Amino acid sequence: MAALRGSAVEVALPQRPHPFLATALRWQEPSARVAPDQPHQTGEPAAGVFAGIAFPEVDGPRVTVVIPTYGKPDYTARCLLSIQRSGDVASFEVLLLEDASGDGAMEALRAIPGLRYHENKENLGFLRSCNQALQLARGEFICLLNNDTEVQPGWLDALLRTFDTHPDAGLVGAKLVYPDGRLQEAGGIVWSDATAWNYGRLQDPAAPEFCYAKEVDYVSGACIMLPAGLFRRLGGFDEFYCPAYCEDTDLAFRVRAVGQRVMMQPEAVVIHHEGISHGTDEATGVKAWQVVNQGKFRERWAQTLQHEHFRNAEHPFLARDRSALKKTVLVIDHYVPQPDRDAGSRTMWQFMQLFLAHGMNVKFWPENLWRDPVYTQRLQQAGVEVMYGPAWANGFERWLEQADGAIDYVLLSRPHVTQPLLQALRRRTRAKLLYYGHDIHHLRILSEYALTGDKALLPEAERLRALEEAVWRSVDVAYYPADAETNHVRTWLTANNVNSLAATIPVYAFDSFPEDPWNNLDERRDVLFVAGFAHGPNADAAAWLVNEVMPRLWRRHPRLRLSLVGSNPTSAVVALASERVEVTGFVDDDELQRRYRSARVAVAPLRYGGGMKGKVVEAMRFGLPCVTTPIGKQGLEDVDDWLAAHQDPDAFADAVFRLLEDDAAWQHASVSSQAHARRHFSSEAMWQVVGRAIDPAPYESADVRRVQLRGAA
Repeated sequence: MAALRGSAVEVALPQRPHPFLATALRWQEPSARVAPDQPHQTGEPAAGVFAGIAFPEVDGPRVTVVIPTYGKPDYTARCLLSIQRSGDVASFEVLLLEDASGDGAMEALRAIPGLRYHENKENLGFLRSCNQALQLARGEFICLLNNDTEVQPGWLDALLRTFDTHPDAGLVGAKLVYPDGRLQEAGGIVWSDATAWNYGRLQDPAAPEFCYAKEVDYVSGACIMLPAGLFRRLGGFDEFYCPAYCEDTDLAFRVRAVGQRVMMQPEAVVIHHEGISHGTDEATGVKAWQVVNQGKFRERWAQTLQHEHFRNAEHPFLARDRSALKKTVLVIDHYVPQPDRDAGSRTMWQFMQLFLAHGMNVKFWPENLWRDPVYTQRLQQAGVEVMYGPAWANGFERWLEQADGAIDYVLLSRPHVTQPLLQALRRRTRAKLLYYGHDIHHLRILSEYALTGDKALLPEAERLRALEEAVWRSVDVAYYPADAETNHVRTWLTANNVNSLAATIPVYAFDSFPEDPWNNLDERRDVLFVAGFAHGPNADAAAWLVNEVMPRLWRRHPRLRLSLVGSNPTSAVVALASERVEVTGFVDDDELQRRYRSARVAVAPLRYGGGMKGKVVEAMRFGLPCVTTPIGKQGLEDVDDWLAAHQDPDAFADAVFRLLEDDAAWQHASVSSQAHARRHFSSEAMWQVVGRAIDPAPYESADVRRVQLRGAA
């Protein structure tokens, strides 16, 4: 909450910044910053403190940054300078509301280019002064910002981006840090008695629990953003709380009451010199209204507090992201998913998106505990808490203990990741354990042995068999993408009297499909093989394709080009490159889609492996006809009419010839394959299976959840 009047508490800046600010926030050295407030006489000229500050003139700004002030020119100058230097892309205007402090030094603000300076004729107090933004702001969004703050680079763009990523967000706040770099607040918790926590106070702001976009009970009014239309519809801050305190918390509750969420955006980082304006003594000045207004707030929201909130300091693991009533699901894999790099990652990403879409609280534990600099952030911005860093090394059971029985479901992946964690999960939770196998690993190794005769593969197959059977024995549900694999597991479960379930799941879930992919048929050229080439079956397929199939195709189409597109090509795959063979390495999703739209034929020439093949299903999504092998066709039913599958290189090449040369055959395969993908590979189809094991419905009340947590303890 922005503070405007009362005894000031000076906060000294550190000589050197905390490492979090220095590295993550491109800290400006003290020499480039405005000095702390120095005592001066009211009316003393201080124009120099505002020297060099200017803002562009903007018509129709996206954001109006509203800064209420009561004097304090030096802190105000620091705030304005930080906005000027933040480098944000969004268009904005700055509206400064000076509340008749009588400090003549503030009049120098009138001369700042581009600044909209408004001086109240009489002192209105913080709340009423802020509410002038209802009439004065011109932006699509209003951002209320204390003058005792210093914003960090990218803060404004990050706040705005939250409304794009989370369309149901109505109010978004920043992560607040102290000048020494310690955390001040990563969202607020309100308890059932109306007391509140600044969550994470004095801790490390870079810790994972403070770095994901999350729903919260409230966000401090020191820096909040909301759509201007919503702020006007709500009538601004409620004057019930004049002159100040609890108005920001009440606003958060009113935003929720109209069906929108309140969120904390960790990438919007703001230094807050807490206590500069109102001080910290609750017995004097405006600060005394804090206790009075807390009582008003408690009375107004008594029913909501009783129904949705825990008692003071109870179950902070759930309270910190407003999950008292939400079902919590923990997802575990070997590393943070890279959905544009491999099919397994895409599936795990889709699982988590599905859980989020059904209102669940999602946590992710990567076995390697590495914070992938690209993909971790994507998960965090989607609303998933990701654990990482040395603090959690060998700390899985410790983390479960901290969760305090709040895990309702666990989705595990890969046998070597899953098996070591099963005992801890059974000891520390009562969660239903789900397992996604990707494929049956030991059967994949045996299929490679059948192809190569390499007896060195047999011990590895036996090791994986033991691991997988231990997992099947311990989990509640095992998912596989192909019926043949599911039936294998069911047979084993029955033979071993294990009371668990196995189910086939359509793991590739698409919500969009390109329209009319045959419209540019005359422009389509060449052959496309998309895969992650660090995976042995894909590297083998690339070699077989180039050495056995392509020579047959080149005899009739000497100019035909092949593109091997995908991440982590091995040295052997790179060596396949030539004038007619392109090896691209990783390409992003936009480039991959361009290639699907321009290729004539997709191929998936796999000679061994297991599970349903994402590369085949993705080609279907784009309506690009595909030629594969019996291995590549695994798990796909009712596709014989249009999906050619051949192991013999001559037959494989003939199937490609047909699609290269026969437009009618190409269009039939294109229409049929995309129709199949629409029917079988959507989020709805995936949830139809997952929803049999998971009930995402929220708990009825905090009291019901409290009883459940006691039982899980």
